Order: sequence, then C-alpha cells, then structure tokens
Amino acid sequence: SGTGSVIKTGAGAMTVRAASTYTGPTDVDGGSIVFGNNGALSASTVSVNVDNGLAFVTNGAVGALTGAGNIDLGDDRLTAGGNGESTTYSGRFSSTVDGQFTKTGAGTMTLTGGTSGNRSRIGTLRSAGGLLEVDGAYIDLTYPGNSATRALVANPGDITLLNGAVLTVTANLDDPATAINGDGTLTVTGLNTRFNGTMVTVADGSDGHMTVSDNGTAALSHHLWLGQSNAGDLTVQSGGHFSADRVRVGIEAGSQGTLRVEGVGTTATAGLLDLGGYAAASGGTGNVTVRDGSTMQVATTTKFWTSTSSMTVDGGTFTTDRLINQPGVFPTINVTGSGLTVGGAGGSSVFEGVFGDAAGGPGGLTKIGAGDLTLTNSSTHSGVTRIQGGSVTLAVPGALQFSTVSIETHSGLDITTNSIDAVLGGLAGSGNLNIGPQTILVGLNGADTTYAGVISGAGSLVKIGSGVLTLSGNNAYSGSTNITAGALAIGADNNLGSGSVGLDGGTLITNGSFILNHNINQGNLQSNSATIQTEGAGDIVTLNGGLSGLTSSRLNKTGVGRLRMNQSTSYPGLARVNAGSIVVGHASALHNAGVEVNVDGGLVLDAGGAEVMFARLTGSGDFNNSGHNIRIASNTNDTYSGDIAGAGGLTKLGLGTLTLSGANTFTGDTNTDTGLARRIILGVANALQSSTVNVNGNGLFDINGFDAALGGLAGVGNLDIGSRTVSFGGNDADTTYVGVISGAGALIKQGGGVFTLDGASDVDGGIDVNGGTLGGSGNVAGLTRVNSGGTVAPGASAGVLTVDDITFENGSTLAIELAGNGTDFDQLVVANTATISAGATLDISYIGGFTAAPGDSFVIVDAGSSLSGAFDTVNFPDGQNWTIEYDSLSGTIAVSVAAVTPCFGDLDADGDVDLGDLSGLLAHFGQMGATYNDGDLDGDGMVGLSDLAGLLAVFGAICP
Repeated sequence: SGTGSVIKTGAGAMTVRAASTYTGPTDVDGGSIVFGNNGALSASTVSVNVDNGLAFVTNGAVGALTGAGNIDLGDDRLTAGGNGESTTYSGRFSSTVDGQFTKTGAGTMTLTGGTSGNRSRIGTLRSAGGLLEVDGAYIDLTYPGNSATRALVANPGDITLLNGAVLTVTANLDDPATAINGDGTLTVTGLNTRFNGTMVTVADGSDGHMTVSDNGTAALSHHLWLGQSNAGDLTVQSGGHFSADRVRVGIEAGSQGTLRVEGVGTTATAGLLDLGGYAAASGGTGNVTVRDGSTMQVATTTKFWTSTSSMTVDGGTFTTDRLINQPGVFPTINVTGSGLTVGGAGGSSVFEGVFGDAAGGPGGLTKIGAGDLTLTNSSTHSGVTRIQGGSVTLAVPGALQFSTVSIETHSGLDITTNSIDAVLGGLAGSGNLNIGPQTILVGLNGADTTYAGVISGAGSLVKIGSGVLTLSGNNAYSGSTNITAGALAIGADNNLGSGSVGLDGGTLITNGSFILNHNINQGNLQSNSATIQTEGAGDIVTLNGGLSGLTSSRLNKTGVGRLRMNQSTSYPGLARVNAGSIVVGHASALHNAGVEVNVDGGLVLDAGGAEVMFARLTGSGDFNNSGHNIRIASNTNDTYSGDIAGAGGLTKLGLGTLTLSGANTFTGDTNTDTGLARRIILGVANALQSSTVNVNGNGLFDINGFDAALGGLAGVGNLDIGSRTVSFGGNDADTTYVGVISGAGALIKQGGGVFTLDGASDVDGGIDVNGGTLGGSGNVAGLTRVNSGGTVAPGASAGVLTVDDITFENGSTLAIELAGNGTDFDQLVVANTATISAGATLDISYIGGFTAAPGDSFVIVDAGSSLSGAFDTVNFPDGQNWTIEYDSLSGTIAVSVAAVTPCFGDLDADGDVDLGDLSGLLAHFGQMGATYNDGDLDGDGMVGLSDLAGLLAVFGAICP
C-alpha cells in the first residue's frame, strides 16, 4: 500500500501473490513481475521497459500501462486503466486466441506498438471504459468462436483507430467477432487507417456506434448488424470508406439502426442491404442516409422489411441491383437529383414503397440493366426517372405522377401489363412508348420537357400541369390528344398521332409552317380556357380539320405566327387574337364564333372575296378586310374599338348591338339589318368616316351623341340625330335615303357624290350642301344652305324637292332637268324663303330625248313666301332662245323657250327651214285640199312640184 514507487531490476522474476493497493508507479527495468494475484498491481501505473517485463500465472490488472517492452499474454487477460490515468504503451502484445487485453477507467490509453511486419497479436481487445486508441499500430485479433467473448469489443468504452493504424480481426464468417455496445463507439479515422473485420454487431442489448472518417477504411468480409436489438448507428464521412458483404440495419422489433454516408469522396459498399430485419428476425427500423457527394453501392439486393424503414439520398448516390420489400411493407425513399440507381446487374424488382423528394430538392431514380422494376405505389418525387436499361412497369397510375420520365431505351416504360391509365410528372427521352388502349396523362410536375420517341397504341394522351411538353416524334397512337393545362408543342402534324385534339384549358404551341389536319375540340372552360400559339414570325399553320366547342368556349391565338383556317367549322365560342393573326381562309371558318382582335393585324381575311360571317366582333386591334364584306350576327351587346380598313363593308345582324369605337377607314357599305335591336352604335365620331351607312330599319343606327362623320348615308329606316351634326358623303358615293332623318341638330352634305333624298329630313338645323349634289323628291326641314361646290338637283330624274328655306351661296348650283311639258321636269318647292346670292349658277338640261318647243315654259322654283336674288350664271341647252323670269311676288322662277314667227317654208314653225319641214311636205305630196302647214306654199289647194321647188329654194333659212 502507499504512494511510493516500485522498480524491478535484474534478470529474475518477481511474483506478487497478494493484492496490492499502492498507487505509486511501478517500473520494470529488468527481469519480470509475475502476476500471482489479479490485483497485484491494480492501482499502479506500470511501465514495462523490457520485453516480457510482465508475466502471468493468472490474469492481471494494472492501474495503467506504459513503456515499450513487449508483453506475452499467453492464455491470460490483462486489464489496464483502472486508476484513470492516460498513458501510451508502445510495446507489442502477443497471446493465444484466448489472450485478452482490456482497457478500463476514464482515461485514454494509446497503443502504438506493432508494425506491418511485426504486429501485435491478441485474442481479444476490449475497451470497457474511457478511450482505447490504436495510434499507427498494426494489431491482429483472432476470434476463437466463443460466444462469451469477442475479438474486438467497445462496451462501454470507445475504441479509435487513427494515424495509419491497421487492426485485423480473424474469425469464422458467421461468428460475431466484433461487438459495439454499452453506448461505446468504434472509430476508424485518418489516411491509411484500416479496420479489417469479419462480422460486426452494433447495439446488441444496448446502444452502440461506429464511425469511419477522414479517409479511414473499415472493410468487413461478412456482416454488419447495425441496431440488432437497440439503437445502433454507423457514420461514414469525410472521405471514409466502408464495405461489407451484407449490411443489416435495424433488425429486431423495437431496434433502431442508422447508416449515414456523408461527404465528397465517402463510399460505402455492400453485397446486400437489409433494412428493418431479415428472414429470421424483423420488426426494427432501418434508416440509410447518403448525402453531400458520397456514394453507396449494393451489389445485389436492397430489401425493406418494415414500413418504418427508410432511405434518404440527398446529394449523394445510391446504387443497387434489386430494390424490393417484404410483401405488404411500404417504406419510404427520399431522393434529391438522380441519386438512386436500380438494376446494374440486370435483376428485376417489385417495389411497394413510396418515393419522395429529399430536403435538397426534387429527386428521381435511374433504371439501368436488363431487368424490370415494377412500382406498385403512388409516389411524390418530382425529379427525373431515367430508364436507361430494361424497363419500368407501373402497377398504379400515380407511381411516377410527379416525376419526369426520360425513356432512353426502347419500350422502357410499361403501362400496358397492368392496364394502367398512368399519370406522369413529365415525359422525355427518345425511346418508344406503347400505351396500348390506356390513357397517359403527362405534365403534373409543371416542368418543360421534350420527348423525341414514338408513342403507339390505341390509347390517348392528356397534357396536364403548367409546363410545356414538346413532341418531336412521328407518333402513331390513334386515340385523342387532350391539352387541359400548360402547353403541348409540336413541329409537324404527325407529332399528334391520328386522333382528335382537345383544347380544354391548355395551349397548343406550333413551331414552323405545316398543315394541321386534326379536328380540334375546345372545351367548356371559361376565361382564357385554351390557346393556339404559333411561334415563328413567318410561320403559317393551316388548320384543315374542324374546330368545335361550346358557346362558353374561349380560344386564344398567341405567338407571332399565323393560324390559317381553311375549313368551315361549327365552333360557337370566342376566338381571341392576342398575338400574331388568324387568317380566315373560308367564309364560314368562324361563322358561329365571336372574334376578339386584340393586336393590330390580328385578323386576316383571305376567303377569295367571299362574304365572311362572325357571330361577334370585339377587341381593339386593327385589321384590313381585304375587300371582304363582313356580317356580324351577334345577339349580345359588343364593342369593337380597332380600325377596319379595306374596300369591304360591314353588316350587322342579330338582336344585339355593335358599338364601333375606332377610326375605321373601310370604304364598303355599313348595313343594319331590318327588324328590331340590330343596331350599330358609334363609339367615336369618325367610326364610319369612309363607309356609306345603310339604315334599313327604324332606330338601327345610333350616332350616340357624336357629331358624326359618315362616308355616306342611305337606307329606308328612320334616323334620329338628336342635337348633333352629321356630315356625310366624303366617300363620293351616290346614295339614296328614303327614311326620315329627325332631330334638333344639322346635316352636312360633303364630297362629290349625289345624295338622293326621297324621304324626309326633319332636322331643325337644316342641311348644308358643301359638295356633291342634294337631290330626290323628299322634304327638307329648316334651312338648306347650298355652299360653294354644292348642287341641288330636285328629283332623281324629273321630280320635286321640297324645302323649308334655301340659300344658294356664291359658287353653288341649282341643276334642273327637263323631261317633258306639264309636270315632267324638276322643280324646287320652297315653303318659306329662297335666297340666291351673287355667284350662284343655274344649269338647265334635257333628259330622256326631250326638247322643249318654242313657247314652252317651266316653273322650276316655287317659293310661295319670298324669293330674292338671281343666278349670275344660267346655262341653257344650246340652239334655242331661252328666257328666265324671276317673280318675287309669286316667288317663282320660270324658264321658257321664246316663241318664233314662222317664215316662208317653215312649216313646223320652229324658226328655220330644215329637214323637218321637207319631211312634212313630202309626207303630204300630191294631197288635194292641203293647207299651208301641209306644204301648199303656192295656195293652189294641193301639194305639188311648185311647192317642193319653193321650199328647196329657201332650205336652211333662219326665220327672223
């Protein structure tokens, strides 16, 4: 006892047979100290400075062990570390398979003895307390197969191999030669540090831990049982390397096993991986995490035995040949990126588990090798599933519902074996896909993908989700193609298979110019429900198939290219042009549809000049009608605010109204249909500035409070202009108006055409004739002011025009046509006052072959109340003596052909001797009892030769 020291010198052996309690150091500098009692040196730090400085009659214990002398344990056991000191022992151990060295106490004991050529050899190495370090030493352990002991034990202490240490365990393969329990930890760390094991159990009866890090290596020739009955874990990190023939993680019921592989350059390999048990014992929870650039490879099979078991591949890679589970077990695998690969050795698998995304982002799996992977559960992972070998068979619709499937081998995806209407997150690759009679729904994950393979079968394709699916293969499926969300992009008609195309909320994108022969059906979704997008600026996609839908359908045209419609369709919905243009190549292409033009040039009419019909016209984009007349059959109240140009016209049918709010320049007629409520309403004053408006029913044209400018005005219906001014005639067209124009406003006739008023202008402000001609047989209320360049010509041939008041200004004209005597001539009837200003002109002309006779008189103006002024210029027909008479009392203006006094030979008393006289004489030649007018010039009672000679003598004479 005591605290003093003991130094053994000399060559002899000193045997200590009683237990000692002294705590001072013991140095063996010569000979040996022999343990005759296990407690002979139990409290002393023993420094073995010579080989075999310790010898054994029985097992021994030292407070701590240090020194460089070698120790031969034989069959005995040496325990060191009870005094808690931290020491380094640089000698080597040797023993039989039954020899053991145990580290106890709280301190750290470091073993540095043993080289690759001269190793320490022990039966068992154990840490029962504190830390046992193997620092650069080479140690061989041999396990005899005695279940009561193990070759390497960390329980409850820790064991660390570092600095190039190599610890090798030799045992039968099925013997559990290494045990880590009691919350102990086995650590293998550092470059060239290596643990060569056989079978290792971690957490059998109590928790245990194992770590391989910093380029250290743990290589097991047999099994790792991780979490056999308690919580056990293995962490391989920071470039560490682990390998085993079979790894079982979380084995017995209630156990928890965790395998972590972490960091760039870190690897783990196994021949087989069991999670949650194995055939003889199961019910545990096995969790594997491969992350941060690390890799794990399983040569044959990865099998899940419990639903609570899981795998996470987050930034690492995990490869296995087969991926299976115990029937009825539904484990979870969470993956980031393309971290999971199945099938390398050509094995086939059926997996009932669920795939999901790991924390690092969307994940998928890669199928390689010749075998098949059958997925029987719906999963949520949203990364790419790559089929590079063999096949993936779906047993449920949602197995890959959020994953983009890249088919990179022929017939790599099988949905026909289990007759599945499959949902795919996306579709990519170039391998072919046979969908059989099934429906495949693609795009739920919203990603943009391109599929270059060929889809075949009698089934259908449905595009779902927000992304773009591009089909570039010559697809042969015969079912329909339905686009319900996102977009489907094609570059040729055969990209769509042979069935009809349904647009029900999605977009059909076209690239390039081609003919689309498919029938397109547009569904019953509301606003922005479906879109056709032609991409290229010069692209023209020609729709030769039909287009159908419901009245609530909405078809949007986008993209800078053109969509040409060459067939009559039954589409009754709305066609919106938001970009590019729709080319109407058939008069009935959209005859039941509304057209909303939201971009300039968005509507192109190319139907061979035929009249084109739309159900509605709305929007703000300008377009040219290219000479086509447009018929709008709307039963709703619509507004179009763009500008229509071109030579064609516009006709409003239907019960609704059409408000024109753009400065249209088209020159064709604007027609309102007969009947009720088929109105055209002006939204701006110059909406019809170049078009003749035909008002074909009462109240069917509404100037809507504007001072309107119309190209022309015609029709049979009534028009109320209110208090506004309407100017018309700028298009120089001749028009006829038979209805009644009313209101407190005013009219202005302009342009070069003739406005024939056969109805009535009951406008308080009268009419200004600034250009062209006011004619007809109607009635004009208020003041008619004929300004310079304007003409009033009553009638349409010969007729009476009635006005309240009229003023002929300088440069104005009154044009009168004479067709006969009586009433067969033009007459201007003025109810109140007629005023003729200086510089006004009167034109008199014949029509219908009539020529007035001398003495004929015509009252061409009848102003019963007041007449003032006179025409400065009067133009009469040539060759007659005309007179004009202004009677201010009666308010009339009359023109007359002056009477002529007949001269010799002027039988017809027309003022000259001409053919008319000769013809009359010859008609009566030889007649007895003739008169002078018959040709009896000599008064002898008959028409004879003397009479003929007398007429010929004066032929051509003009009577004075």
